[in-house]
Amino acid sequence: MGLLAAVSGCAKVQAKTPAPAPLETPAPPPRVVVPVVLPPAPEPAPPATQPSAAVAAPRPPATPPAAAAPPVKPPDKPATAPETPAPPPSSDVVDLERKTLQLVGEARVNLDRVVVLNLNPDARAQYDQAKRFITQALDGLKKKYYLYALGLAEKAANLAAQLPKGVK
Repeated sequence: MGLLAAVSGCAKVQAKTPAPAPLETPAPPPRVVVPVVLPPAPEPAPPATQPSAAVAAPRPPATPPAAAAPPVKPPDKPATAPETPAPPPSSDVVDLERKTLQLVGEARVNLDRVVVLNLNPDARAQYDQAKRFITQALDGLKKKYYLYALGLAEKAANLAAQLPKGVK
């Protein structure tokens, strides 16, 4: 009988686990906003002048026309618009291009000081990556991707500065 009481007592005991705490979501990272400088919009063409209603008031016809004449089609205008010269680049673009070329120059100088034969495999990979970044940065400048080119030039300059320099 004691055994039966012990078995029924174990059936009622349950382990209590604490409820899981709700997870907190982190705040989003701050956004970097780059101002965009657009060239001024061209001024619209002045509207065509129309004759005054008082001057060109139509007279009613003396007799009604027998059949309506087809409407007169206005002459076709030329399809091509006159080309306007490209506006000079803004100072932001000029600054980005100048900074990119400066960083590419620094990276090239640092890479020229490196003795490639003395590099271990990891340093050789870093050397090759810096050369690729220089090539991509110059391509980005040609395609007018100025921010992209600047980022690549910064990476190339950083990698080239970290390589061990030797006397050639």
